Amino acid sequence: MDDQTLATRFKAIDARLEAIEHQLAVLSEKAGVAYDTDGNDIPARVRDLAAAGKKIDAIRELRAAMGIGLVEAKEIVESL
Repeated sequence: MDDQTLATRFKAIDARLEAIEHQLAVLSEKAGVAYDTDGNDIPARVRDLAAAGKKIDAIRELRAAMGIGLVEAKEIVESL
């Protein structure tokens, strides 16, 4: 698969994701449930631990707070 084809596919995926997020925001509002699209749902303690270079503690805290797996938590903490 060449770069042009990949770029086209990623553009289509981005557009679809944007549409899904918009739908989710509308449905969440109608249901009275908060929906955070900015990633601010990451607990402040996790952000603080990551900023202090304590990635393992941040991953552990994030997993406990959000009930997610190790790989997903690691990816999130590394993106902070």
